[in-house]
Amino acid sequence: MRNEDFAVRSSFELSYRALLADDERAAMAFQLLGFAELSTLTGAAAAALFGCPATASDAILERLVDGHLLEEGRDGRFGMHDLLRLYAGERAAADLSASQRHDALLRLLSWYLAGLRANGLTAGRFHDNTWLTQECGNLLALVRAHAHAPGSAAALVLSIVDELCRTSTSAGPGGTCWTWAPSRSRWPIAAASPSRWPARGLSSVYPSTHGAARPVALR
Repeated sequence: MRNEDFAVRSSFELSYRALLADDERAAMAFQLLGFAELSTLTGAAAAALFGCPATASDAILERLVDGHLLEEGRDGRFGMHDLLRLYAGERAAADLSASQRHDALLRLLSWYLAGLRANGLTAGRFHDNTWLTQECGNLLALVRAHAHAPGSAAALVLSIVDELCRTSTSAGPGGTCWTWAPSRSRWPIAAASPSRWPARGLSSVYPSTHGAARPVALR
């Protein structure tokens, strides 16, 4: 390990240990944010991940921001530097039980599935792309990271995939269809588990790049 890397990690360790001694609930939230492996998320998604009311979640997020363990963007989303997120993920693996990680995953997947159903297709009609545009990266990241999740989490992942496939192939009253930018080329995520994904058309839903998503007119 390079000296500068060791110094950065030592700084993370000192901040985390101070947080753990002062506020165990915020320390667990820090761990869960690392476990989620999402680049940014909203306060509402964080509340689902933490398993607490919005008011309590907001206080926890503020505590992490004040401790320089989390950043709040101008868009109101929260995120960590990549190296800090990796460290938080290590702490989650070391300090959280398997059941705690699994329960948090169920809460987060359930929240995203509910949001996708509310903002994707309703009775076959396409509406309000704003939420999908903001959250598509997290939806894809969750599916990619938890394609082999056990038990109930697997069912939630498959439900998210089904909703993504329906949303990406259905035209709405305005003649638009959810598709992906900047590339329509196929991302072979199906290769991760060829026996599970082909029927759901995953390879036609996911892009080969990590660009933002947008609704485009059907041609």
